[in-house]
Amino acid sequence: MSKKVIILGAGVSGLSLAWKLAESGLEVELIEAKDYIGGLAATVEVDGLKMDFGPHSVFSEEEEILKTIFDLFGGDMPAGVRDVRLFMRGKYLRYPLNAEDIIMKLGLAPSLKCFISFLIEKLKSHPRFGEAGPNMEQWSVGHFGRALHELFFEPYTEQFWDVKCNELSPDCIPTYKQMSFTKTLKLLLTSKKKRANYSIIDREVLPLYYPHDGFGSIPERIADKVRGLKGKIHTGLRVEEVRKVDGGRYVVGATDSDGGPEEFEGDYIVSTIPIPALAKALRPAPPVDVLRAAESLKYLSLLVLYLSTDRPHILDCMYEYSLEKPYTRITDVGNFTLVPEEKRKGNSISIEQSCHAGDGFWKATKEELFEKYMPHLELENIMKESEVTAVHLLKASHAYPMYLYGYRQHFETFTEYCNSIETIELCGRTGNFRYMDIDQCMKLSFILADEMIKKIL
Repeated sequence: MSKKVIILGAGVSGLSLAWKLAESGLEVELIEAKDYIGGLAATVEVDGLKMDFGPHSVFSEEEEILKTIFDLFGGDMPAGVRDVRLFMRGKYLRYPLNAEDIIMKLGLAPSLKCFISFLIEKLKSHPRFGEAGPNMEQWSVGHFGRALHELFFEPYTEQFWDVKCNELSPDCIPTYKQMSFTKTLKLLLTSKKKRANYSIIDREVLPLYYPHDGFGSIPERIADKVRGLKGKIHTGLRVEEVRKVDGGRYVVGATDSDGGPEEFEGDYIVSTIPIPALAKALRPAPPVDVLRAAESLKYLSLLVLYLSTDRPHILDCMYEYSLEKPYTRITDVGNFTLVPEEKRKGNSISIEQSCHAGDGFWKATKEELFEKYMPHLELENIMKESEVTAVHLLKASHAYPMYLYGYRQHFETFTEYCNSIETIELCGRTGNFRYMDIDQCMKLSFILADEMIKKIL
């Protein structure tokens, strides 16, 4: 009898896993809470406007992964060059930061202060931290000096996460594990051309690609592969229970938008849904310490407000990080989708704001957010209120794993429990509590698929 794998969540990770498992002959079934697939990689269409959850693109140092994605589109995917700026202290700086821009835009005095602070920090004896290691503030000051920490890392980090730096783990920086003292020093003090060899910014200088029909066409094409291999994908069903039954199999209980129940039975469970949701759903229930650990793992939410206009050109870059604003990033959708300006029929900007589910930002209507953002957009000469033709709002409640200081202990407690159950696996950015781009999600899903195939078949 063929073994069946039930995958909770139909984002890129879950879909990629299902694709490879189905290719091996395993029966797969995906259960997705949203009415659409793709998770944060989805493209949502409203009134003819295609909207991504922020400025996504395809880029990777993994040639095999790039080829896999390109093959989904017959090799046809437009290529572009990343063009990013940072708005800080009323100035536009190129991003990632470099010494030239800091000196030219912010002035010699703050630049000299940053450099001296950096050298002083390097001359100090290295402090010893406990088992949990340094917090974000201690790590940032130790690597960059107090002045640069206060100039950039502290305001940007605290604005994005809405948490003090000393309450965060350095893991909140995706490139943390690749950083070293030498590479960080050279990143700050060498020109942009020479920096291309350092792994800290390798992913920042890679060519990027964007599908013609929106980023969500990538998970859609993968879903077509899954369905072509007789895999099943169910949307609009929220997982309520993952119950182990006689014979070692599982019954997954879910409800639709009207509260109607549905059940699915399988031999293996792979979860890409939020860890607290999985922990609550497991039957028999995990031990109390495991449940508490799962509840301690938090996620940051994301709002993306889209403003449409008849103007074909809005920003002089693809996107802009903004400090000292009520939002964190603005994207010129026309520039990002690589559509030539002369061919655009209007345009849009997407305005991203990270928040916490249930807080004031999360509860705000699109009209309230528009009213809050508009004065800043007009002051920066980005867009006038009279130019806006439509307003739309996207929400993602579990957009980023929150790397609070000490989170690793909670994560290890939960994963050790799951590892003790051979028929349950964690996968993906949300399910495995790991910040990843689409290429990394696909790669790790393929690796997990290979491991499961060896174990099951």
